[in-house]
Amino acid sequence: MPEHKELEEVIDSVEQIAHKLGLSPDETEKLKQVALIHPMRVSPYYLSLIDWNNPNDPIRKMAVPSLKEFDLDGFYDTSGEAENTKMPGLQHKYAETALILATNR
Repeated sequence: MPEHKELEEVIDSVEQIAHKLGLSPDETEKLKQVALIHPMRVSPYYLSLIDWNNPNDPIRKMAVPSLKEFDLDGFYDTSGEAENTKMPGLQHKYAETALILATNR
Protein backbone atom coordinates (compact mmCIF):
# COMPACT_ATOMS: atom_id res chain seq x y z
CA MET A 1 0.00 0.00 0.00
CA PRO A 2 1.39 3.45 -0.86
CA GLU A 3 2.65 5.46 2.09
CA HIS A 4 0.10 8.26 1.71
CA LYS A 5 -2.71 5.67 1.74
CA GLU A 6 -1.31 4.15 4.97
CA LEU A 7 -1.36 7.58 6.59
CA GLU A 8 -4.95 8.20 5.50
CA GLU A 9 -6.06 4.94 7.13
CA VAL A 10 -4.16 5.39 10.38
CA ILE A 11 -5.67 3.95 13.57
CA ASP A 12 -5.84 6.62 16.26
CA SER A 13 -8.60 5.61 18.65
CA VAL A 14 -9.10 2.87 21.20
CA GLU A 15 -12.50 2.02 19.70
CA GLN A 16 -10.81 0.97 16.46
CA ILE A 17 -8.80 -1.76 18.19
CA ALA A 18 -10.85 -2.62 21.30
CA HIS A 19 -12.23 -5.78 19.67
CA LYS A 20 -8.70 -7.00 18.81
CA LEU A 21 -7.63 -6.45 22.40
CA GLY A 22 -10.67 -8.29 23.72
CA LEU A 23 -11.56 -5.39 26.02
CA SER A 24 -14.70 -5.15 28.10
CA PRO A 25 -16.66 -1.87 27.87
CA ASP A 26 -15.17 -0.83 31.24
CA GLU A 27 -11.60 -1.59 30.09
CA THR A 28 -12.26 0.28 26.84
CA GLU A 29 -13.30 3.38 28.78
CA LYS A 30 -10.20 3.17 31.01
CA LEU A 31 -7.94 2.75 27.99
CA LYS A 32 -9.54 5.82 26.39
CA GLN A 33 -8.39 7.80 29.44
CA VAL A 34 -4.85 6.49 28.94
CA ALA A 35 -4.99 7.44 25.25
CA LEU A 36 -5.91 11.02 26.17
CA ILE A 37 -2.52 11.33 27.88
CA HIS A 38 -0.58 8.94 25.63
CA PRO A 39 -2.19 9.25 22.18
CA MET A 40 -1.76 6.51 19.61
CA ARG A 41 -1.41 6.78 15.85
CA VAL A 42 -0.59 3.49 14.15
CA SER A 43 -0.65 2.47 10.50
CA PRO A 44 -2.68 -0.60 9.47
CA TYR A 45 0.54 -2.29 8.33
CA TYR A 46 2.17 -1.83 11.73
CA LEU A 47 -0.93 -3.22 13.46
CA SER A 48 -0.87 -6.22 11.11
CA LEU A 49 2.52 -7.18 12.58
CA ILE A 50 1.07 -7.56 16.09
CA ASP A 51 0.34 -11.01 17.51
CA TRP A 52 -2.94 -10.09 19.22
CA ASN A 53 -2.96 -13.40 21.13
CA ASN A 54 0.27 -12.40 22.89
CA PRO A 55 -0.22 -9.63 25.47
CA ASN A 56 3.60 -9.30 25.60
CA ASP A 57 4.01 -8.77 21.87
CA PRO A 58 6.78 -6.12 21.57
CA ILE A 59 5.09 -4.17 18.77
CA ARG A 60 1.81 -4.16 20.70
CA LYS A 61 3.63 -2.79 23.75
CA MET A 62 5.13 0.03 21.68
CA ALA A 63 2.11 0.94 19.57
CA VAL A 64 -0.94 0.44 21.77
CA PRO A 65 -1.53 2.28 25.07
CA SER A 66 -1.79 0.07 28.14
CA LEU A 67 -3.71 0.32 31.40
CA LYS A 68 -0.29 -0.18 33.03
CA GLU A 69 0.57 3.39 31.99
CA PHE A 70 -1.28 4.54 35.13
CA ASP A 71 0.48 2.11 37.48
CA LEU A 72 2.63 3.94 39.99
CA ASP A 73 4.70 0.85 40.76
CA GLY A 74 8.17 0.77 39.35
CA PHE A 75 11.43 2.61 39.60
CA TYR A 76 12.23 6.21 38.81
CA ASP A 77 15.84 5.21 38.16
CA THR A 78 15.18 2.65 35.42
CA SER A 79 18.76 2.74 34.13
CA GLY A 80 20.25 2.05 37.57
CA GLU A 81 22.14 5.33 37.61
CA ALA A 82 22.15 5.64 41.42
CA GLU A 83 23.36 2.07 41.89
CA ASN A 84 26.05 2.29 39.20
CA THR A 85 27.57 5.68 40.04
CA LYS A 86 30.99 4.89 41.51
CA MET A 87 31.97 8.52 42.05
CA PRO A 88 30.60 11.86 40.83
CA GLY A 89 30.89 11.87 37.05
CA LEU A 90 31.57 8.12 36.63
CA GLN A 91 29.06 5.35 36.08
CA HIS A 92 30.17 1.74 35.81
CA LYS A 93 27.33 -0.61 34.90
CA TYR A 94 29.00 -3.18 32.63
CA ALA A 95 32.36 -4.86 33.22
CA GLU A 96 33.99 -3.66 30.00
CA THR A 97 32.65 -0.09 29.86
CA ALA A 98 32.30 3.04 31.94
CA LEU A 99 30.38 6.24 31.33
CA ILE A 100 32.17 9.49 32.06
CA LEU A 101 29.86 12.46 32.57
CA ALA A 102 31.78 15.53 31.45
CA THR A 103 29.33 17.89 33.12
CA ASN A 104 26.74 17.57 35.85
CA ARG A 105 24.28 19.96 34.21
